Amino acid sequence: MIGTRLKEERKRLGLNQDDFSALAGAKRRALVDWEKGITSPTATQLSMFAEAGVDTQYVLTGKKLTACYSENEILEGISSFLFESAELGWLTKEKNTPFSTVLNFAVFSVKKAAGEDIQFSTKDNNNTFKKEG
Repeated sequence: MIGTRLKEERKRLGLNQDDFSALAGAKRRALVDWEKGITSPTATQLSMFAEAGVDTQYVLTGKKLTACYSENEILEGISSFLFESAELGWLTKEKNTPFSTVLNFAVFSVKKAAGEDIQFSTKDNNNTFKKEG
């Protein structure tokens, strides 16, 4: 079961076997054995996977961490929410929209929904929007 969940995490992160095994300092052959359930990664290798964003709690227990999502999954979720709430009229749903832009707009939308009086002004050097006033 660990092997199946490890494979799911590899696919969630969009990595091939060579790149995924390299995250743990292992060879592709070791990953194949892990995914087949023949052997398992060591604690050190699991720690290296965790550092790279792998949900090792899920790999070991089958219980997902709620905060363990890839940047693409977060971007898709935020974009979907904003489109459904009609808050994203000025921002296109193109794949090349910077993550920080969508995230900043999501924060703006949440604050707006909470009743804060926020208006867009100029962007600072970090591509974040400033609150006027």
